[in-house]
Amino acid sequence: MQQRFQESEGENHRVSVSLGELSKVSQGAAITPEAVVSIRKSLSDKNPQVQEAAVGLLFEMGKDGVDLLLKAMQEENVCRKKRGNKIVTVYVSLIVLFAVISAFSHGNSFGFIGSFSGILGAAFAASQTQKTGAVALAKSEDVRAVPFLVEALSFNEKAVFTEARDGLIRLLPMMRLEHANLLSQENRKVLHKLLKKNPSRRERFPAKVSELRFAILKALEQVGDESSLEVVQEIVDDPQHYTPQLQEAAAECLAYLKTHIGEVQNAQTLLRASDYTEHQDELLRPAYNTDHTPANELLRPESKPD
Repeated sequence: MQQRFQESEGENHRVSVSLGELSKVSQGAAITPEAVVSIRKSLSDKNPQVQEAAVGLLFEMGKDGVDLLLKAMQEENVCRKKRGNKIVTVYVSLIVLFAVISAFSHGNSFGFIGSFSGILGAAFAASQTQKTGAVALAKSEDVRAVPFLVEALSFNEKAVFTEARDGLIRLLPMMRLEHANLLSQENRKVLHKLLKKNPSRRERFPAKVSELRFAILKALEQVGDESSLEVVQEIVDDPQHYTPQLQEAAAECLAYLKTHIGEVQNAQTLLRASDYTEHQDELLRPAYNTDHTPANELLRPESKPD
């Protein structure tokens, strides 16, 4: 009992210190490197009160605060992938090693390999900063949050999933053509998968799922690419599994997609170099001053002269 009391007192003191540090940052005239460290540390704190205080401070900072949060999320994503890849490399090496041992010992050395599945899951698990950051970004009005919210759907935590989903429902329709480069191919695959309905699986919270599908279609009107055509066309062609309202939205999205993709293809055609390569060294001279035009101002023929 005494030990628990001491631990509780220690935790209360730690939280008080963390909140005090954030209060000093809030009162400061400028965001110093030390202040950034304090905020980043608070985002990863296991105490919800400290997390909320850090998020509140970031929103008080306005765009600078969102920029700081987005940078923190990006760095956490990189660390998460690096950590996971290292563990996978070690895991594969162990499998090869024990395969060799098993071959020479004529025994079964794979009995414990299954226990590494939990380690692999932990290696790719989201950090507390990512979870806290995703919940915060879900409340923002910045479309740059979209790729992080898409990724947060896979964090395997119900509360984070709910916040990320609701944030996407609000932010996806705000995307415009210039935001296309925000989405990675992996982000697009997730959005396409969310659009599809699995007939053999009962959907939980169908109203929210429907809202998310409408939001995704609205975003794809602006930021979709050729990879989006098939899944959107599938909705248009399947009245059995999709409502008339969603099919109508999909048809509208499909029209925008085809128009935009056609414009991109036309632009690429206009910029494509000529395929004609014969007489590469032949230069065209203008009809006037033919003897005095500098060579660097001459043009190569685009098509074979008659």
